[in-house]
Amino acid sequence: MKERKMRGKIYFILIFGISLLRSDDYALVIGINNGYLVGAKRDAIAMSSLLKQRGVEQVTTLYNEAATKENILGHLKDMVRKAGSGDRVYLFFSGHGTSAFDPSIQNNHALKVLLRDTGGLIPWGASTSDSAEDLIIAKRDLSPLFKILENKKVKSVIMFDACFSGSAYKDITANRLSNHSLFYSSISREADYPYKHIVYFSASTRSDYAAESRDKKRGYFSIDISRCLKQYNT
Repeated sequence: MKERKMRGKIYFILIFGISLLRSDDYALVIGINNGYLVGAKRDAIAMSSLLKQRGVEQVTTLYNEAATKENILGHLKDMVRKAGSGDRVYLFFSGHGTSAFDPSIQNNHALKVLLRDTGGLIPWGASTSDSAEDLIIAKRDLSPLFKILENKKVKSVIMFDACFSGSAYKDITANRLSNHSLFYSSISREADYPYKHIVYFSASTRSDYAAESRDKKRGYFSIDISRCLKQYNT
């Protein structure tokens, strides 16, 4: 019963106002099967299909090779530019993520510094040989665009199905603890959510992994979001 109520709440937030859809609603849907991930593209295809079923006509999809950092930010900036007050924007990403809590980056000092107060999304083609700024899409890229949406009062739903993605949307307070294996180990949970018109969902906190179902070849987070949309289809 509790799970059903929670799904109802998630559905309401995801679809808030969607029954009153106008032609100027936008979605950018990204899925990257990179490394050991096998279901990210399937997650994105499913989300794109569901949004179209809900009446969102202007859906841009970026899968695998098309989902470079340049393409993602270019399409996102274009969507932000077009959207106006009262419009609706959906941003969905399924793929790899990282943060200062990611054990795999502990030998990359430049990247740890860049991620000291944010999570990050890893686009297609990213390499550890790249500079930290080129490797990931992080708060410094997303926050200015989210602020534009907020200031224009665009109703926005952001969904990130990625590891360590819980802080990719805003500033968080970080402190260093010298005897801890992580570069930044203590992050305040009291930071206020900075947006009134943006709803943010992530598959993980800033320090957790997201997971895939190997049977369904989908991310568990994306499966549940899809289930909500289908279960409460009206």
